[in-house]
Amino acid sequence: AKGHAEHLHVQWSTPIDEFPDDFDTEDLRKVGGSLKWEKQTFSVNNPARQVTGYAAYVDDPSRFHFALPIEGCGHRVKTSVTATQNNCVYATNAGFFDMNTGECMGSLVSEKREIQLVNQQRVIFGVLSNQLLIGYINLSSLKRLPPFEELISGAGWLVRNSKSVVNTSRVQESLDENFVMEKAPRTGLAVLSSGQLLILQVDGIEEEEEGVDLYEFANCFQSL
Repeated sequence: AKGHAEHLHVQWSTPIDEFPDDFDTEDLRKVGGSLKWEKQTFSVNNPARQVTGYAAYVDDPSRFHFALPIEGCGHRVKTSVTATQNNCVYATNAGFFDMNTGECMGSLVSEKREIQLVNQQRVIFGVLSNQLLIGYINLSSLKRLPPFEELISGAGWLVRNSKSVVNTSRVQESLDENFVMEKAPRTGLAVLSSGQLLILQVDGIEEEEEGVDLYEFANCFQSL
């Protein structure tokens, strides 16, 4: 599974010298060789309605990658094009980018190639040689860790130990109120207790206020 480009508008926080590391790790486990995905309907409550999403379950983490267009950062390319270029079986949007320039935002490592490392307190999702890592790691700590095989910055740690942590992460990451509460399409990643990776995408149209806010998106993850 590979992907690039989350299109939601988000204010990227100002870099700070240091912030405390706070992350979880999971040992990489191959629980099978398959990749399956399915359409899901989620019930959300603010207001009460149903939304449509797609959940993909990755049994073998070695098949999971963050892919860039062949032109690299600075080029806005449809996910379907990037997927074809990289021979993807399943692909979604992923990392944030500048809407004007197309430049990648946040820390990013793609297929063992370091694109950029940024010292900003945003949740990261990384793959090491034998572990998955989720959480907050400052730049000094990132550079002391073994090289990442894959790494991406997000906006909002949604669920930790099966509990929603949006209230905490929105403060830690200085997330804009509009970004948190906007009904919009969302894409996120999770590690399940089974050892599977979960890629979850919920449909929406920002201009028509269709989709989910971050609290509702966290609830979607909790329901799976």
